[in-house]
Amino acid sequence: ALATDMKSAITLLAPVAQKMGTSAQVFQIDTMQEVDSVFSEIAALRLPVLVDTTSLFYIHARRLGELVVEKRLPAIGDGRRYAEAGFLVSYGQDYHDLARKCARYVARIFRGADPSELPVELATKFELFLNLRTAAALGVTVPQSLISGATAIIR
Repeated sequence: ALATDMKSAITLLAPVAQKMGTSAQVFQIDTMQEVDSVFSEIAALRLPVLVDTTSLFYIHARRLGELVVEKRLPAIGDGRRYAEAGFLVSYGQDYHDLARKCARYVARIFRGADPSELPVELATKFELFLNLRTAAALGVTVPQSLISGATAIIR
């Protein structure tokens, strides 16, 4: 996994990886100047890539996508932007839906609602994007069940 906060990433990933009978290796990147050398290390180890949801990675999704394609690494990110950049899969919250929910809250507050009395809302819509061009380049066969459940497919 690529992360900007090593401790949080390890805390979250280690138990999940252990349940799956494997381990997670976390690579911390604090600046984009480090990304080429980290991707070279990941490629040498032939590891799949999971990108942490941070603004640093989000704004540089295109560069990360170039690297995963160039190094032929299966990668997953959070949001359509990553799949469009060349990641094999992206899965995460529907950010447009969250923005609509936020706008409704702001409108309620402007109309006089007390923010402390508004209920907490969690994401309820999630999106799965598959990049079949990347799958073909990696020689990965994507199961039909995954394709049929996808929100969108990039061909």
